[in-house]
Amino acid sequence: QERFEEYGFEIESVSQSGRFVRAQLRLHPGDLVALARIPGVQWIQESAPVVLRNNRARWIVQTNQLHDYKLWKKGVTGAGITVGHIDGRIYEDTCFFDDPTGVAPGPTHRKIKWMSQGFGSDPHGTHTAGSIAGDGRAKNKGLSHSGVAPDAYLVHHSYFPNSSNLLSMFEEAYSHGARIHSNSWGNDFTRSYDNWCRDIDAYSHDHEDALVVFAVSNGVNIKNPENAKSSLSVSATESNNPDEYYGGGHGPTDDGRLKPELLAPGADIDSAAAGAKCLTIKFSGTSMAAPMVAGGAALLKQYFEDGYWPTGVANAADGFTPTGSLLRAALVHSGKDMSTLAGYPNYTEGWGRILLDTVTYFDGDQRKLRLVDTRHSQGLIAGSVQTHQVHVSASRHLRVTLAWADEPGAAMSATPLVNDLDLVLISPNGTRYHGNIFKSGAQHPTSRANPPTHVTDQLNTLETIMVNHAMPGRWTVEVRGANVPVGPQGYAIVASF
Repeated sequence: QERFEEYGFEIESVSQSGRFVRAQLRLHPGDLVALARIPGVQWIQESAPVVLRNNRARWIVQTNQLHDYKLWKKGVTGAGITVGHIDGRIYEDTCFFDDPTGVAPGPTHRKIKWMSQGFGSDPHGTHTAGSIAGDGRAKNKGLSHSGVAPDAYLVHHSYFPNSSNLLSMFEEAYSHGARIHSNSWGNDFTRSYDNWCRDIDAYSHDHEDALVVFAVSNGVNIKNPENAKSSLSVSATESNNPDEYYGGGHGPTDDGRLKPELLAPGADIDSAAAGAKCLTIKFSGTSMAAPMVAGGAALLKQYFEDGYWPTGVANAADGFTPTGSLLRAALVHSGKDMSTLAGYPNYTEGWGRILLDTVTYFDGDQRKLRLVDTRHSQGLIAGSVQTHQVHVSASRHLRVTLAWADEPGAAMSATPLVNDLDLVLISPNGTRYHGNIFKSGAQHPTSRANPPTHVTDQLNTLETIMVNHAMPGRWTVEVRGANVPVGPQGYAIVASF
Protein backbone atom coordinates (compact mmCIF):
# COMPACT_ATOMS: atom_id res chain seq x y z
CA GLN A 1 0.00 0.00 0.00
CA GLU A 2 2.89 2.37 0.78
CA ARG A 3 4.40 1.69 -2.65
CA PHE A 4 1.08 2.51 -4.32
CA GLU A 5 1.05 5.82 -2.47
CA GLU A 6 4.69 6.52 -3.40
CA TYR A 7 3.73 6.29 -7.08
CA GLY A 8 0.75 8.56 -6.51
CA PHE A 9 -1.85 5.91 -7.27
CA GLU A 10 -5.28 6.71 -5.81
CA ILE A 11 -6.37 3.81 -3.60
CA GLU A 12 -10.14 3.38 -3.76
CA SER A 13 -10.40 0.23 -1.67
CA VAL A 14 -8.34 -2.58 -0.15
CA SER A 15 -9.81 -5.97 0.66
CA GLN A 16 -8.19 -8.91 2.42
CA SER A 17 -10.36 -12.03 2.56
CA GLY A 18 -9.22 -15.57 3.06
CA ARG A 19 -6.41 -16.25 0.61
CA PHE A 20 -6.44 -13.00 -1.41
CA VAL A 21 -5.39 -9.39 -0.85
CA ARG A 22 -6.90 -7.04 -3.44
CA ALA A 23 -6.72 -3.30 -4.05
CA GLN A 24 -8.79 -1.16 -6.39
CA LEU A 25 -6.76 1.76 -7.73
CA ARG A 26 -7.42 4.73 -9.96
CA LEU A 27 -4.47 5.50 -12.25
CA HIS A 28 -3.49 6.51 -15.77
CA PRO A 29 -3.03 3.63 -18.25
CA GLY A 30 0.55 4.78 -18.74
CA ASP A 31 1.29 3.80 -15.14
CA LEU A 32 0.37 0.14 -15.61
CA VAL A 33 3.94 -0.97 -16.29
CA ALA A 34 5.16 0.72 -13.11
CA LEU A 35 2.34 -0.92 -11.17
CA ALA A 36 3.22 -4.34 -12.56
CA ARG A 37 6.84 -3.94 -11.43
CA ILE A 38 5.95 -3.38 -7.76
CA PRO A 39 6.99 -6.49 -5.77
CA GLY A 40 4.01 -8.56 -4.70
CA VAL A 41 1.71 -7.49 -7.54
CA GLN A 42 0.55 -10.73 -9.18
CA TRP A 43 -2.38 -9.69 -11.32
CA ILE A 44 -3.92 -6.53 -12.80
CA GLN A 45 -7.34 -6.27 -14.40
CA GLU A 46 -9.74 -3.48 -15.28
CA SER A 47 -12.60 -2.96 -12.83
CA ALA A 48 -15.69 -3.54 -14.97
CA PRO A 49 -19.16 -2.07 -14.39
CA VAL A 50 -21.85 -4.42 -13.12
CA VAL A 51 -24.76 -5.21 -15.47
CA LEU A 52 -28.05 -6.20 -13.90
CA ARG A 53 -29.24 -9.21 -15.37
CA ASN A 54 -43.98 -15.43 -9.90
CA ASN A 55 -47.15 -16.87 -9.33
CA ARG A 56 -46.86 -19.84 -11.79
CA ALA A 57 -43.16 -20.32 -11.10
CA ARG A 58 -43.67 -21.51 -7.52
CA TRP A 59 -45.39 -24.73 -8.53
CA ILE A 60 -43.40 -25.12 -11.76
CA VAL A 61 -40.11 -25.52 -9.87
CA GLN A 62 -41.68 -27.92 -7.35
CA THR A 63 -43.77 -30.33 -9.43
CA ASN A 64 -44.70 -28.64 -12.73
CA GLN A 65 -48.28 -29.69 -11.94
CA LEU A 66 -50.91 -26.93 -11.85
CA HIS A 67 -51.09 -25.44 -8.33
CA ASP A 68 -49.34 -28.50 -6.82
CA TYR A 69 -47.07 -27.09 -4.12
CA LYS A 70 -45.97 -30.51 -2.92
CA LEU A 71 -42.92 -29.44 -0.94
CA TRP A 72 -44.82 -26.66 0.82
CA LYS A 73 -47.60 -29.13 1.69
CA LYS A 74 -45.00 -31.45 3.25
CA GLY A 75 -43.71 -28.61 5.43
CA VAL A 76 -40.68 -27.70 3.31
CA THR A 77 -40.94 -23.92 2.96
CA GLY A 78 -37.35 -22.77 3.59
CA ALA A 79 -37.94 -22.41 7.34
CA GLY A 80 -34.74 -21.57 9.20
CA ILE A 81 -32.66 -21.08 6.04
CA THR A 82 -30.90 -17.79 5.22
CA VAL A 83 -30.16 -16.70 1.65
CA GLY A 84 -27.61 -14.02 0.76
CA HIS A 85 -28.54 -11.48 -1.91
CA ILE A 86 -26.49 -8.85 -3.77
CA ASP A 87 -28.73 -6.49 -5.74
CA GLY A 88 -30.34 -3.06 -5.68
CA ARG A 89 -31.73 -2.04 -2.31
CA ILE A 90 -34.80 -3.95 -1.10
CA TYR A 91 -37.95 -1.93 -0.41
CA GLU A 92 -38.28 -3.23 3.12
CA ASP A 93 -41.72 -1.69 3.79
CA THR A 94 -43.58 -3.93 1.36
CA CYS A 95 -45.79 -6.54 3.02
CA PHE A 96 -43.55 -9.25 1.57
CA PHE A 97 -40.66 -8.21 3.84
CA ASP A 98 -41.87 -5.85 6.56
CA ASP A 99 -42.01 -6.77 10.24
CA PRO A 100 -45.34 -5.84 11.88
CA THR A 101 -43.55 -5.10 15.17
CA GLY A 102 -41.69 -2.25 13.47
CA VAL A 103 -38.25 -3.65 14.24
CA ALA A 104 -35.51 -2.69 11.76
CA PRO A 105 -33.73 -5.35 9.65
CA GLY A 106 -31.50 -7.36 11.95
CA PRO A 107 -31.31 -10.61 13.92
CA THR A 108 -34.88 -10.31 15.28
CA HIS A 109 -36.54 -9.15 12.04
CA ARG A 110 -39.04 -11.64 10.63
CA LYS A 111 -37.45 -11.62 7.17
CA ILE A 112 -34.28 -9.53 6.69
CA LYS A 113 -31.58 -10.65 9.15
CA TRP A 114 -28.99 -8.12 7.98
CA MET A 115 -28.92 -5.33 5.42
CA SER A 116 -26.11 -3.00 4.35
CA GLN A 117 -26.59 0.70 4.99
CA GLY A 118 -28.21 2.80 2.30
CA PHE A 119 -31.22 4.81 1.23
CA GLY A 120 -34.15 4.44 -1.14
CA SER A 121 -35.23 1.25 -2.87
CA ASP A 122 -34.70 -0.52 -6.17
CA PRO A 123 -37.31 -2.35 -8.30
CA HIS A 124 -34.85 -5.01 -9.50
CA GLY A 125 -33.50 -5.88 -6.06
CA THR A 126 -36.95 -5.87 -4.46
CA HIS A 127 -38.30 -8.17 -7.17
CA THR A 128 -35.48 -10.73 -7.05
CA ALA A 129 -35.54 -10.83 -3.24
CA GLY A 130 -39.29 -11.38 -3.35
CA SER A 131 -38.85 -14.33 -5.69
CA ILE A 132 -36.50 -15.98 -3.21
CA ALA A 133 -38.25 -15.45 0.10
CA GLY A 134 -41.06 -12.90 -0.10
CA ASP A 135 -43.98 -13.67 2.22
CA GLY A 136 -47.16 -11.60 2.17
CA ARG A 137 -49.43 -14.05 3.98
CA ALA A 138 -49.87 -11.67 6.92
CA LYS A 139 -51.64 -9.25 4.56
CA ASN A 140 -53.75 -11.96 2.90
CA LYS A 141 -51.61 -12.11 -0.23
CA GLY A 142 -51.39 -15.90 0.13
CA LEU A 143 -48.58 -18.09 -1.11
CA SER A 144 -49.29 -17.65 -4.83
CA HIS A 145 -47.41 -14.33 -4.85
CA SER A 146 -44.76 -15.32 -2.31
CA GLY A 147 -41.22 -16.46 -2.99
CA VAL A 148 -40.14 -20.03 -3.67
CA ALA A 149 -38.98 -20.30 -0.03
CA PRO A 150 -41.51 -18.07 1.79
CA ASP A 151 -40.26 -18.95 5.28
CA ALA A 152 -36.57 -18.34 4.50
CA TYR A 153 -34.62 -15.31 5.71
CA LEU A 154 -32.57 -12.82 3.69
CA VAL A 155 -29.17 -11.18 4.14
CA HIS A 156 -28.86 -8.28 1.71
CA HIS A 157 -26.01 -6.22 0.24
CA SER A 158 -27.49 -3.19 -1.51
CA TYR A 159 -24.27 -2.36 -3.36
CA PHE A 160 -22.35 -4.27 -6.01
CA PRO A 161 -18.78 -5.56 -5.76
CA ASN A 162 -15.73 -3.96 -7.28
CA SER A 163 -12.86 -6.02 -8.62
CA SER A 164 -11.39 -6.61 -5.17
CA ASN A 165 -14.17 -7.24 -2.64
CA LEU A 166 -16.57 -9.94 -3.86
CA LEU A 167 -15.06 -12.59 -1.59
CA SER A 168 -15.33 -10.33 1.45
CA MET A 169 -19.00 -9.65 0.60
CA PHE A 170 -19.74 -13.37 0.44
CA GLU A 171 -17.95 -13.87 3.75
CA GLU A 172 -19.87 -11.01 5.37
CA ALA A 173 -23.15 -12.59 4.28
CA TYR A 174 -21.89 -15.95 5.59
CA SER A 175 -21.14 -14.37 8.98
CA HIS A 176 -24.81 -13.37 9.18
CA GLY A 177 -25.99 -16.91 8.49
CA ALA A 178 -26.31 -17.04 4.69
CA ARG A 179 -25.27 -20.38 3.20
CA ILE A 180 -26.96 -19.89 -0.19
CA HIS A 181 -26.23 -16.78 -2.22
CA SER A 182 -28.33 -15.42 -5.10
CA ASN A 183 -26.86 -13.05 -7.71
CA SER A 184 -28.68 -11.48 -10.67
CA TRP A 185 -25.83 -9.30 -11.95
CA GLY A 186 -22.54 -9.77 -13.77
CA ASN A 187 -19.86 -8.45 -16.09
CA ASP A 188 -20.97 -8.56 -19.73
CA PHE A 189 -17.59 -7.29 -20.96
CA THR A 190 -15.49 -10.43 -20.51
CA ARG A 191 -15.66 -14.22 -20.60
CA SER A 192 -12.35 -14.63 -18.76
CA TYR A 193 -11.73 -16.68 -15.64
CA ASP A 194 -10.82 -13.64 -13.54
CA ASN A 195 -10.76 -12.47 -9.92
CA TRP A 196 -14.52 -12.72 -9.48
CA CYS A 197 -14.44 -16.33 -10.70
CA ARG A 198 -11.57 -17.10 -8.34
CA ASP A 199 -13.49 -15.50 -5.46
CA ILE A 200 -16.54 -17.67 -6.14
CA ASP A 201 -14.46 -20.82 -6.38
CA ALA A 202 -12.33 -20.01 -3.31
CA TYR A 203 -15.45 -19.22 -1.27
CA SER A 204 -17.22 -22.39 -2.41
CA HIS A 205 -14.19 -24.57 -1.70
CA ASP A 206 -13.29 -23.07 1.68
CA HIS A 207 -16.88 -22.78 2.97
CA GLU A 208 -18.05 -26.31 2.29
CA ASP A 209 -21.69 -25.69 3.22
CA ALA A 210 -22.05 -22.71 0.85
CA LEU A 211 -23.67 -22.51 -2.60
CA VAL A 212 -23.46 -19.57 -5.02
CA VAL A 213 -26.15 -19.08 -7.71
CA PHE A 214 -25.75 -16.68 -10.65
CA ALA A 215 -28.02 -15.52 -13.44
CA VAL A 216 -26.29 -15.83 -16.80
CA SER A 217 -25.98 -12.86 -19.13
CA ASN A 218 -29.08 -11.90 -21.13
CA GLY A 219 -26.80 -11.64 -24.16
CA VAL A 220 -25.88 -14.32 -26.67
CA ASN A 221 -23.07 -16.03 -24.74
CA ILE A 222 -22.05 -16.99 -21.22
CA LYS A 223 -20.09 -14.10 -19.73
CA ASN A 224 -18.68 -13.48 -16.24
CA PRO A 225 -18.70 -14.47 -13.36
CA GLU A 226 -21.27 -17.17 -14.11
CA ASN A 227 -18.36 -18.94 -15.80
CA ALA A 228 -16.82 -19.79 -12.40
CA LYS A 229 -16.42 -23.53 -11.83
CA SER A 230 -18.53 -23.75 -8.67
CA SER A 231 -21.24 -21.20 -9.47
CA LEU A 232 -24.59 -22.67 -10.40
CA SER A 233 -25.48 -20.68 -13.52
CA VAL A 234 -29.11 -20.21 -14.51
CA SER A 235 -30.91 -19.27 -17.72
CA ALA A 236 -34.64 -18.69 -18.23
CA THR A 237 -37.71 -20.53 -19.48
CA GLU A 238 -41.14 -19.19 -20.30
CA SER A 239 -43.67 -19.33 -17.47
CA ASN A 240 -46.86 -20.14 -19.39
CA ASN A 241 -45.02 -23.02 -21.09
CA PRO A 242 -42.08 -24.06 -18.90
CA ASP A 243 -40.76 -26.33 -21.67
CA GLU A 244 -40.30 -23.26 -23.88
CA TYR A 245 -36.90 -21.57 -23.72
CA TYR A 246 -37.05 -17.84 -22.94
CA GLY A 247 -33.45 -16.67 -23.15
CA GLY A 248 -29.99 -16.25 -21.70
CA GLY A 249 -26.35 -16.62 -22.65
CA HIS A 250 -25.28 -19.86 -24.31
CA GLY A 251 -22.23 -21.93 -23.43
CA PRO A 252 -19.71 -23.31 -23.52
CA THR A 253 -17.24 -21.37 -21.43
CA ASP A 254 -13.96 -20.43 -23.09
CA ASP A 255 -12.37 -23.64 -21.78
CA GLY A 256 -15.28 -25.78 -23.01
CA ARG A 257 -17.26 -26.36 -19.80
CA LEU A 258 -21.02 -26.94 -19.88
CA LYS A 259 -22.85 -23.74 -18.94
CA PRO A 260 -25.53 -22.79 -18.04
CA GLU A 261 -26.26 -25.71 -15.71
CA LEU A 262 -29.97 -25.10 -15.20
CA LEU A 263 -33.09 -23.32 -16.39
CA ALA A 264 -35.92 -21.88 -14.31
CA PRO A 265 -38.97 -19.72 -15.10
CA GLY A 266 -37.87 -16.18 -15.94
CA ALA A 267 -40.62 -14.69 -18.13
CA ASP A 268 -43.38 -12.48 -16.68
CA ILE A 269 -42.43 -13.34 -13.11
CA ASP A 270 -44.82 -11.74 -10.63
CA SER A 271 -43.01 -10.61 -7.48
CA ALA A 272 -42.73 -7.81 -4.92
CA ALA A 273 -42.88 -4.24 -6.26
CA ALA A 274 -40.74 -1.44 -4.85
CA GLY A 275 -42.44 1.67 -3.48
CA ALA A 276 -45.77 -0.06 -2.90
CA LYS A 277 -47.09 -1.44 0.35
CA CYS A 278 -48.38 -4.75 -0.95
CA LEU A 279 -48.29 -4.80 -4.75
CA THR A 280 -46.51 -7.06 -7.22
CA ILE A 281 -45.02 -6.39 -10.64
CA LYS A 282 -43.97 -8.59 -13.56
CA PHE A 283 -40.37 -8.62 -14.78
CA SER A 284 -38.60 -10.94 -17.23
CA GLY A 285 -35.03 -12.11 -17.73
CA THR A 286 -32.38 -14.42 -16.35
CA SER A 287 -32.35 -12.14 -13.29
CA MET A 288 -35.77 -13.53 -12.45
CA ALA A 289 -34.74 -17.17 -13.02
CA ALA A 290 -31.73 -17.31 -10.69
CA PRO A 291 -33.73 -16.44 -7.52
CA MET A 292 -36.05 -19.34 -8.33
CA VAL A 293 -33.10 -21.71 -8.14
CA ALA A 294 -31.72 -20.04 -5.00
CA GLY A 295 -35.14 -20.41 -3.38
CA GLY A 296 -35.21 -24.02 -4.51
CA ALA A 297 -31.81 -24.55 -2.89
CA ALA A 298 -33.26 -23.18 0.37
CA LEU A 299 -36.06 -25.75 0.19
CA LEU A 300 -33.56 -28.56 -0.36
CA LYS A 301 -31.36 -27.36 2.48
CA GLN A 302 -34.31 -27.44 4.88
CA TYR A 303 -35.31 -30.88 3.52
CA PHE A 304 -31.88 -32.27 4.44
CA GLU A 305 -31.49 -30.41 7.74
CA ASP A 306 -34.94 -31.43 9.00
CA GLY A 307 -34.16 -35.09 8.26
CA TYR A 308 -36.72 -35.91 5.55
CA TRP A 309 -34.16 -38.19 3.93
CA PRO A 310 -33.97 -41.21 3.91
CA THR A 311 -37.41 -42.09 5.39
CA GLY A 312 -39.46 -39.45 3.58
CA VAL A 313 -40.80 -37.90 6.80
CA ALA A 314 -39.17 -35.27 8.99
CA ASN A 315 -36.96 -36.89 11.64
CA ALA A 316 -34.51 -34.68 13.52
CA ALA A 317 -32.16 -37.62 14.12
CA ASP A 318 -31.67 -37.98 10.35
CA GLY A 319 -30.96 -34.29 9.80
CA PHE A 320 -27.57 -33.10 8.58
CA THR A 321 -25.97 -29.96 7.18
CA PRO A 322 -25.54 -30.46 3.42
CA THR A 323 -22.48 -29.22 1.59
CA GLY A 324 -22.87 -26.74 -1.21
CA SER A 325 -21.73 -29.54 -3.51
CA LEU A 326 -24.67 -31.71 -2.44
CA LEU A 327 -27.10 -28.85 -3.08
CA ARG A 328 -25.50 -28.22 -6.47
CA ALA A 329 -25.58 -31.92 -7.36
CA ALA A 330 -29.22 -32.23 -6.28
CA LEU A 331 -30.36 -29.18 -8.22
CA VAL A 332 -28.58 -30.32 -11.38
CA HIS A 333 -29.88 -33.85 -10.83
CA SER A 334 -33.41 -32.41 -10.78
CA GLY A 335 -32.95 -30.94 -14.25
CA LYS A 336 -35.58 -32.03 -16.77
CA ASP A 337 -34.81 -32.15 -20.48
CA MET A 338 -36.57 -29.36 -22.39
CA SER A 339 -38.61 -31.04 -25.11
CA THR A 340 -38.36 -27.95 -27.34
CA LEU A 341 -34.54 -28.01 -27.49
CA ALA A 342 -32.46 -30.53 -29.44
CA GLY A 343 -29.99 -32.71 -27.57
CA TYR A 344 -29.42 -33.19 -23.86
CA PRO A 345 -27.43 -31.93 -22.12
CA ASN A 346 -26.60 -28.95 -24.32
CA TYR A 347 -25.12 -25.44 -24.17
CA THR A 348 -28.53 -23.76 -24.08
CA GLU A 349 -30.35 -25.62 -21.30
CA GLY A 350 -27.44 -27.31 -19.56
CA TRP A 351 -29.03 -30.09 -17.51
CA GLY A 352 -32.54 -28.73 -18.03
CA ARG A 353 -35.35 -27.12 -16.05
CA ILE A 354 -35.32 -27.44 -12.27
CA LEU A 355 -37.90 -29.93 -10.90
CA LEU A 356 -37.48 -30.40 -7.15
CA ASP A 357 -39.96 -33.28 -6.88
CA THR A 358 -37.40 -35.58 -8.53
CA VAL A 359 -34.79 -35.08 -5.77
CA THR A 360 -36.99 -34.97 -2.67
CA TYR A 361 -38.14 -38.42 -1.58
CA PHE A 362 -41.28 -38.43 0.58
CA ASP A 363 -42.98 -41.39 2.21
CA GLY A 364 -45.02 -43.21 -0.42
CA ASP A 365 -43.02 -42.04 -3.44
CA GLN A 366 -42.09 -44.77 -5.91
CA ARG A 367 -38.77 -43.28 -6.96
CA LYS A 368 -35.87 -43.80 -4.53
CA LEU A 369 -33.03 -41.47 -3.61
CA ARG A 370 -29.44 -42.22 -2.56
CA LEU A 371 -27.09 -39.50 -1.26
CA VAL A 372 -23.39 -39.28 -0.44
CA ASP A 373 -21.91 -36.11 1.06
CA THR A 374 -18.14 -36.24 1.64
CA ARG A 375 -16.24 -33.34 3.20
CA HIS A 376 -12.72 -32.41 2.13
CA SER A 377 -11.22 -34.02 5.24
CA GLN A 378 -12.54 -37.41 4.08
CA GLY A 379 -12.12 -36.74 0.38
CA LEU A 380 -9.96 -38.05 -2.44
CA ILE A 381 -6.26 -37.72 -3.08
CA ALA A 382 -4.50 -38.40 -6.38
CA GLY A 383 -5.06 -41.98 -7.50
CA SER A 384 -7.53 -42.89 -4.76
CA VAL A 385 -10.97 -44.41 -5.35
CA GLN A 386 -14.05 -44.38 -3.12
CA THR A 387 -16.95 -46.74 -3.85
CA HIS A 388 -20.65 -46.65 -2.99
CA GLN A 389 -23.50 -49.06 -3.67
CA VAL A 390 -26.92 -48.51 -5.21
CA HIS A 391 -29.45 -51.35 -5.02
CA VAL A 392 -31.98 -51.26 -7.86
CA SER A 393 -34.95 -53.54 -7.09
CA ALA A 394 -36.69 -53.36 -10.48
CA SER A 395 -35.89 -52.14 -13.98
CA ARG A 396 -35.83 -48.36 -13.66
CA HIS A 397 -34.18 -45.29 -15.06
CA LEU A 398 -31.00 -44.81 -13.02
CA ARG A 399 -29.34 -41.42 -12.82
CA VAL A 400 -26.20 -40.55 -10.84
CA THR A 401 -24.74 -37.04 -10.44
CA LEU A 402 -21.37 -36.03 -8.97
CA ALA A 403 -20.38 -32.50 -7.93
CA TRP A 404 -17.35 -31.04 -6.19
CA ALA A 405 -16.14 -27.57 -5.17
CA ASP A 406 -12.74 -27.34 -6.83
CA GLU A 407 -9.76 -25.26 -5.75
CA PRO A 408 -9.70 -21.87 -7.53
CA GLY A 409 -7.66 -21.87 -10.71
CA ALA A 410 -5.07 -19.27 -11.62
CA ALA A 411 -6.46 -15.94 -12.85
CA MET A 412 -6.93 -15.92 -16.64
CA SER A 413 -6.17 -19.64 -16.79
CA ALA A 414 -7.17 -21.25 -20.07
CA THR A 415 -7.89 -24.49 -18.15
CA PRO A 416 -9.01 -23.52 -14.63
CA LEU A 417 -9.80 -27.06 -13.41
CA VAL A 418 -7.37 -28.00 -10.63
CA ASN A 419 -8.66 -31.23 -9.06
CA ASP A 420 -10.12 -33.64 -11.60
CA LEU A 421 -12.49 -36.31 -10.27
CA ASP A 422 -14.10 -39.01 -12.40
CA LEU A 423 -17.49 -40.66 -11.94
CA VAL A 424 -17.76 -44.35 -12.91
CA LEU A 425 -20.86 -46.55 -12.66
CA ILE A 426 -20.63 -50.36 -12.90
CA SER A 427 -23.71 -52.49 -13.53
CA PRO A 428 -24.37 -55.90 -11.91
CA ASN A 429 -23.04 -57.58 -15.06
CA GLY A 430 -19.88 -55.45 -15.20
CA THR A 431 -20.88 -52.89 -17.85
CA ARG A 432 -19.11 -49.59 -17.16
CA TYR A 433 -20.31 -46.03 -17.68
CA HIS A 434 -18.32 -42.79 -17.35
CA GLY A 435 -19.59 -39.40 -16.22
CA ASN A 436 -20.67 -37.04 -19.04
CA ILE A 437 -19.86 -39.59 -21.77
CA PHE A 438 -23.13 -40.08 -23.62
CA LYS A 439 -24.29 -42.34 -26.43
CA SER A 440 -24.62 -40.41 -29.67
CA GLY A 441 -27.82 -40.73 -31.68
CA ALA A 442 -29.84 -42.25 -28.84
CA GLN A 443 -33.56 -41.47 -28.85
CA HIS A 444 -33.42 -40.70 -25.13
CA PRO A 445 -30.39 -39.33 -23.26
CA THR A 446 -28.32 -42.28 -22.10
CA SER A 447 -24.71 -42.86 -21.13
CA ARG A 448 -22.35 -44.74 -23.43
CA ALA A 449 -21.67 -48.32 -22.34
CA ASN A 450 -18.05 -49.43 -21.89
CA PRO A 451 -16.24 -46.38 -23.30
CA PRO A 452 -12.44 -46.62 -23.55
CA THR A 453 -10.79 -46.19 -20.15
CA HIS A 454 -9.13 -42.91 -21.17
CA VAL A 455 -12.40 -41.30 -22.34
CA THR A 456 -13.36 -39.13 -19.36
CA ASP A 457 -14.50 -35.57 -18.67
CA GLN A 458 -11.47 -33.42 -17.78
CA LEU A 459 -13.22 -30.02 -17.72
CA ASN A 460 -16.35 -29.95 -15.56
CA THR A 461 -16.92 -30.16 -11.81
CA LEU A 462 -20.31 -31.76 -12.46
CA GLU A 463 -20.68 -35.23 -13.99
CA THR A 464 -23.81 -37.26 -14.67
CA ILE A 465 -24.54 -40.82 -15.78
CA MET A 466 -27.98 -41.85 -17.07
CA VAL A 467 -28.99 -45.45 -17.75
CA ASN A 468 -32.46 -46.14 -19.12
CA HIS A 469 -34.13 -49.34 -17.88
CA ALA A 470 -31.27 -50.20 -15.53
CA MET A 471 -31.19 -53.90 -14.64
CA PRO A 472 -32.12 -54.92 -11.10
CA GLY A 473 -29.28 -55.66 -8.72
CA ARG A 474 -26.33 -54.00 -7.03
CA TRP A 475 -24.71 -51.15 -8.95
CA THR A 476 -21.33 -49.77 -7.90
CA VAL A 477 -20.58 -46.05 -7.99
CA GLU A 478 -16.88 -45.16 -8.09
CA VAL A 479 -15.45 -41.69 -7.56
CA ARG A 480 -11.85 -41.53 -8.72
CA GLY A 481 -9.16 -38.98 -7.92
CA ALA A 482 -7.89 -38.78 -11.49
CA ASN A 483 -5.68 -35.76 -10.78
CA VAL A 484 -5.74 -34.11 -7.34
CA PRO A 485 -2.70 -31.83 -6.91
CA VAL A 486 -4.40 -29.92 -4.04
CA GLY A 487 -6.21 -32.43 -1.87
CA PRO A 488 -7.97 -34.03 -0.28
CA GLN A 489 -11.00 -33.13 -2.38
CA GLY A 490 -14.54 -33.57 -1.07
CA TYR A 491 -17.54 -34.35 -3.28
CA ALA A 492 -21.24 -35.18 -3.29
CA ILE A 493 -23.33 -37.78 -5.12
CA VAL A 494 -27.06 -37.91 -5.83
CA ALA A 495 -28.57 -41.08 -7.31
CA SER A 496 -32.22 -41.68 -8.17
CA PHE A 497 -33.83 -44.87 -9.42
